[in-house]
Amino acid sequence: MTTIQNQIINAYYQLTIESHEANITVSDIINRSQTSRSTFYRYFLDKFDVMNHVFLNDFNQETSLSIKNPAELITAILLTLSERPIYYQRILTLKCHNDFYNFLYHFISSQLTHLINEPSNSETMDILTTFASSAITYTSCQWIKSGQKRSIQKMTTVITEALPLPLKTI
Repeated sequence: MTTIQNQIINAYYQLTIESHEANITVSDIINRSQTSRSTFYRYFLDKFDVMNHVFLNDFNQETSLSIKNPAELITAILLTLSERPIYYQRILTLKCHNDFYNFLYHFISSQLTHLINEPSNSETMDILTTFASSAITYTSCQWIKSGQKRSIQKMTTVITEALPLPLKTI
C-alpha cells in the first residue's frame, strides 16, 4: 500500500470517527487527505471502497500468519473489529452499513472457500459456505454493535460450535 493510499484511508477513517453522518463525500476525503480527485480515483472506486480498505488494512495487520481453519478466521475477524470498535460501530449504524456488511460477507466467503480443500463446484460446500459466511458476518457485526460484551475467545467458540460439521473439521 502506498503512502498516498494510506493518507486517503486515514482521512476517511478520521472523518468517519468525527462525523455522525453517512454523508462523507469523496470531496471531504480528498480535502482531508490533501490529494486530488484523480489521485483518489487512481486508487479507489468510491468512498465505500476506501471503507472496505480500512478493514483490509486492519485485518492484514492483525493476521501475520496464514489462517488454517474457520476458528482462526473468526478470531482474526473479531480481533480486527475490536481494534477500532468506535469506527466499526459507527460504520454499522450509518446508512452505509449494508455496504460494509456485504463486503464483510464476501470477504469471509472467499476466505472460507480458500480453506476448503474440496473442489469449488461442490454444491453442498457452496451452500455450507454461504450459510457460514452469513452467520459469521451477522454475529460479528452484532457483537461489535452491542459493545463486545463477550470475549473474543468466547465468541470464537460460540460461532465455531454453530458451524456445520464439514466446516468444523477443516
